[in-house]
Amino acid sequence: MEGESFQSKLDSKPSSPLMVPGTNNSFHTLQAKQKNTTNSSSPRRLVQDVMEKTQYSQERQATFSFGQTLPSFLLFSSPKKDIWGYRRSYRLKIYSTSEQRLTPETQEDLAFSWARYSLAVSKYSDSEQYSTSIYNQNHPWDPPVVFEDFLQDSENIEDQDLVAWVTVGFSHGPHSEAAPYMASSRNFVGFLLLPFNFFYITEKHPGTSPTDVSDTGSLGAGSA
Repeated sequence: MEGESFQSKLDSKPSSPLMVPGTNNSFHTLQAKQKNTTNSSSPRRLVQDVMEKTQYSQERQATFSFGQTLPSFLLFSSPKKDIWGYRRSYRLKIYSTSEQRLTPETQEDLAFSWARYSLAVSKYSDSEQYSTSIYNQNHPWDPPVVFEDFLQDSENIEDQDLVAWVTVGFSHGPHSEAAPYMASSRNFVGFLLLPFNFFYITEKHPGTSPTDVSDTGSLGAGSA
């Protein structure tokens, strides 16, 4: 059995994929739930699907173990709101088929503690540029960079400059079709960043088209 995993760092710096423009963002999730309801016009009990929101205020709260079922919507939001009053956000969608191979009880796990989480959200720090080091593999029992240390202080992550650490991977077993190309039953892994209540259609004004989308320039870096 062989597994492949890699981690990406997403923040609002020019060299990184942009989650939400600006350095003043928050993280929350939405999860579909079923709620029992009653109707005065009917004696029958009804079941209604609702979206349950969870707001995360500290780093340690915003960690999702590798292999854990993630909430349906992972949202990074600006304090700026759209015309309907919703915070303008980006949704993170993660695709991964692997499972965690090392456990905290494994001595070598310390060097690869970044692989414990499919998603971890932290406050940006200049001292936390990379989740690992090329030297970690030389001394995994006492590695120079330990990702788990980034989360130990559990800093506030509400209306902060946020970083999303995203880990994806896939596994495959040996079989005759694995040569010359490595194959797996589900070999598509990665992540998407999707606008969520971020854009909207404006009303028609003189000199504009009714299909113009809102100007997002005010959400430039440092202003959101």
